[in-house]
Amino acid sequence: FFPAMASVFVYGSLLYDEVVSELLGRVPATVEAALSGYRRYRVKDERFPAICADETAFVEGRVLTALQDWEMRVLDEFEDDGYVRTDVEVTVPGPLGGILRTGAYVWPADLKAQLDGPWVPEEHLEPHMEEFLEMCRQFAAEEHILQIYPRALREQWAAEADATVGEGQAEQVEG
Repeated sequence: FFPAMASVFVYGSLLYDEVVSELLGRVPATVEAALSGYRRYRVKDERFPAICADETAFVEGRVLTALQDWEMRVLDEFEDDGYVRTDVEVTVPGPLGGILRTGAYVWPADLKAQLDGPWVPEEHLEPHMEEFLEMCRQFAAEEHILQIYPRALREQWAAEADATVGEGQAEQVEG
């Protein structure tokens, strides 16, 4: 018996392995993909983007594959309340490519006024990556989020945190 696996098309902060790793404790297998019929925008006053329907556009990104149910729940919680996980079909390039049905976090058209021009990661996210990663760590440490993670993973993280604290105390004693 194997647990059901899911996938999701990502196009913003979740394109960065370090962000995904902070949220899921691993970086799942990915495949490059493009989503037709949508345009990527910057969410006003935020570091992250959103996609909204636009028949004349397409969005490049990747699909996070082989996601376990708990990982999808973490990503669902991580995405802002404005997003709606929507079933989409993306195009995967290459000789083994084709059409892949997956999910994507879509911004509803009735909230489009909250979007502000194109999202440029080199401008809107990358200069603030350490701050964004710290926000991801704080998110993952919230009690209601911690309860989503499998117990074994929570125990592993607790042991790693204890070891880090122990190392810091040893350095203070030696110093």
